[in-house]
Amino acid sequence: MGHPVPGQRVAEGSVLFEGANLLDLPRKLLDDLSYRRLALVPQNVQDSFHPTQRLWKSAREILQKEVQRRIPREEVLERVGPLGSPLGLAGSLWNARPCELSGGQKQRMGLILALLNGPELLVLDEPTNALDELTRGDLIIFLDCWREQQRAGIVLFTHDLGLAASWADRILVLYRGRIQGELKAATATEEEVGILMAGGTTEDLKQYRKDSKQEPRQEATS
Repeated sequence: MGHPVPGQRVAEGSVLFEGANLLDLPRKLLDDLSYRRLALVPQNVQDSFHPTQRLWKSAREILQKEVQRRIPREEVLERVGPLGSPLGLAGSLWNARPCELSGGQKQRMGLILALLNGPELLVLDEPTNALDELTRGDLIIFLDCWREQQRAGIVLFTHDLGLAASWADRILVLYRGRIQGELKAATATEEEVGILMAGGTTEDLKQYRKDSKQEPRQEATS
């Protein structure tokens, strides 16, 4: 987060956090922020796990960003337990390696790792992608409670308008990497989002809304 992967580059723009451009920060300062004040849960979170390392050790690495000592396994399990229970994750799963878990389990584990140090801003990329409807509902309730308790901010990247409308305050529609327009989540419609996703402008939105109001109502016939 903050630096492109090998083979990619940032052509223009900035990523601001409290006035600082993350793209300009040295790697060390960015690492100090990551999984502390800022945390990212990528869409393919399973690819970010160490393939042969047991998951409790991954949790320990993140917890040790906050303390200058080696944290024992028992203490790690005590820290992850309260976060895992509401998401249906048994404590024994932290002894497993990533290859031994399902995609949905790894998705939830990645989220817990991101929350361990209580970040001020959480960035989620399609967080419900690998989850069934029931687990998805539990996740949304869990994150709502976490956000209220921590007084933290959440940035959600999703193609699911229903999720965004029910959960977000504002919706920013991206088109070719740029912000195409902003909508109020409570009143946004699929048609409005579709206009912006197709490259339409705010003027196109205004015209659509004007035309919609002028459309005559169809009288019901029996």
